[in-house]
Amino acid sequence: QAAEAALQGTEADDKTRNLVGQIAVARATLALTRYQGETMLAQSRRALEYLHPTNLSSRTTANWTLGIAYTLQGDRAAARQAFTEAISLSQASGDIFTTILATIGLGQVQETENQLSLAAETYQRVLQLAGDQPLQVIYEAHLGLARITYQWNDLEVAEQHGRQCLQLTQQMESVDT
Repeated sequence: QAAEAALQGTEADDKTRNLVGQIAVARATLALTRYQGETMLAQSRRALEYLHPTNLSSRTTANWTLGIAYTLQGDRAAARQAFTEAISLSQASGDIFTTILATIGLGQVQETENQLSLAAETYQRVLQLAGDQPLQVIYEAHLGLARITYQWNDLEVAEQHGRQCLQLTQQMESVDT
């Protein structure tokens, strides 16, 4: 709020517009932690409107939060598009962590659409991207793979992914899934 107040009455040049976009990304991310879909949607759109085209990092985050907002609304086509754009931008900027987050989101959309083979490939891509890094967020990929392999009646693999998911979530302070 203080940053926005400081911008009042300033010339709307590229630098100022980009700052307005960065503030909107921060607001969208904060709304995500509170599951405020409408706020996430509005602030993500505002961010994409104002951010400089070369600000790949913030544009990546704005597309990711947009994908989450669309997911919460049940608009899977729009969510898929936003996650795909976030993946593209994050790869272009070398942001592996957001690539992982957006790829998890894409996998969840595919799973919801019952595209199980495609979702399993997407979740496997998450595990490949993470490699040996101890990223707790990949529990989502293991959880998705556990659900899918369970549906395919591959109970041993489902249990393995379930155990990996459990191990990762036990390392976290809080899990909201």
